[in-house]
Amino acid sequence: MNFKALLKSNNKLIFKFCLLIGCFLIMTLFIFNNESFYKILKVHARKKPLAEDVSLSDIAKATAGFTGADLENLLNEAALLAARGGQRFISMADLHEAMMKVIAGPEKKSRVVTPHAKRLTAYHEAGHAVVIHELETQDPVHQITIIPRGGAGGTPSGG
Repeated sequence: MNFKALLKSNNKLIFKFCLLIGCFLIMTLFIFNNESFYKILKVHARKKPLAEDVSLSDIAKATAGFTGADLENLLNEAALLAARGGQRFISMADLHEAMMKVIAGPEKKSRVVTPHAKRLTAYHEAGHAVVIHELETQDPVHQITIIPRGGAGGTPSGG
């Protein structure tokens, strides 16, 4: 479970832990709901050509924990992907790929991964998916990849 998910689901536990180990945690928490994320996405998408299959409300649900800047970056990355693909409109597939890029970094296409390492990564990521599935506080997993991104060998993602 990542820190954002833990903070979102059980912030009292984190504060108790920090007090226990003697650290001081100073932060401002902005609690946004899906409607807030939808409104932010709508602002950043107003000058971007969106395909008919795009659902900003679905993207808003999948981007809990993103900042306004992350949401803007998501739409900009999706626009770049659409342009590179020769498309006139940003599709939902472009937004999903951009979301993975914002969350985990770009694909490491040049990294050579052995079949054994792929298999181990697949088991590892499946374990994440099972745990996330069993936690009532987490959104369902919609995608698991063993394609290396950033420092990760693979990632599960909700959406």
